[in-house]
Amino acid sequence: MKKIPYIWIVLGLIAILAGCSPIRKMKTDVLEPAEMVFPDEVFTVGYVVPSPLMQVNTRTGSPQPNVDATQQFWTGLMDVAVNSPRFNPRSLKLLDTSGVTTSSDTLSRAQVRHISDSLGLDAVALVHPFILSDSLEREIMYDYGSASFYFIYQVQAKIHWKLYHPGKQKIVHQSQYDEEFVWESVGATERDAIHRLIGLNRAFRLSAYWAGYDMGQIMFPFWEEQTRTYYARGSRNFREARDYVEQNQWQKAIDLWKKSFTRPNKELARRAAYNIGFALEMMGKIDQAIRWINRAQEIQYHKKAAEYLEILRERQEKLQQLDRQMPI
Repeated sequence: MKKIPYIWIVLGLIAILAGCSPIRKMKTDVLEPAEMVFPDEVFTVGYVVPSPLMQVNTRTGSPQPNVDATQQFWTGLMDVAVNSPRFNPRSLKLLDTSGVTTSSDTLSRAQVRHISDSLGLDAVALVHPFILSDSLEREIMYDYGSASFYFIYQVQAKIHWKLYHPGKQKIVHQSQYDEEFVWESVGATERDAIHRLIGLNRAFRLSAYWAGYDMGQIMFPFWEEQTRTYYARGSRNFREARDYVEQNQWQKAIDLWKKSFTRPNKELARRAAYNIGFALEMMGKIDQAIRWINRAQEIQYHKKAAEYLEILRERQEKLQQLDRQMPI
């Protein structure tokens, strides 16, 4: 007889137990609020993004990266905007800065009025100053007498931006963005570690892109993938409801779970109440979802339900923020 190592027996038991779990996970996209609120009457925005100052401190001779950082920044910003419900992406315009003087970090009222009137814009955003600056840290690590060379390469992005509303004749929002993008490299020799470092152009190109992407999430509501769980087992009703969950037929699933909720078995009733709360969240009925999770907790306290309740309350607050960010 072929012997099965003990470790494989353990792993087999784990796999069996995992397969018997009543919990099933599913991915869902959740709309997250932005950090700022555009005025309701703003539907078209022009962006003044001068070429950023790119400071190279880690290469001899201070070479300049061959990167269109402004375009990379704009691409990252638009990758968020195109999936956000706040604006039609065609209403967001990257402006030609050749005729705009940005020696200072502020636009005059006359400049804002001229730009908005000539291009039919509701607001003007100025990204200035915009600085990308790199740095390099070097460490030697020893492991059983042998040395390895470890490098940390960073590009820091610093951005200050302002949003001008020509009708209000003032800055309606401004904020400071400061982030570091990090890459690591390890080699048996210093030369090998240096050779493995990310290239200068790629590092600055990615940094400009992700700075724009981050700025997009500051300005626009954005979609984020999250995980939710529900009980797929417990009785025949749960097994049948699972098929409706996979088809996004939430009301049919709820009708089956309600049958189990009225049964005397407390464990099944708690699971049913939890699942109904889960389905109501998927239907966008957060207040009702919270009530059903509370009912599940009243039947039997469970850590999973307590954690889900916190998630729902946070979603409730974020939905209120989203209501303020979306024009009527």
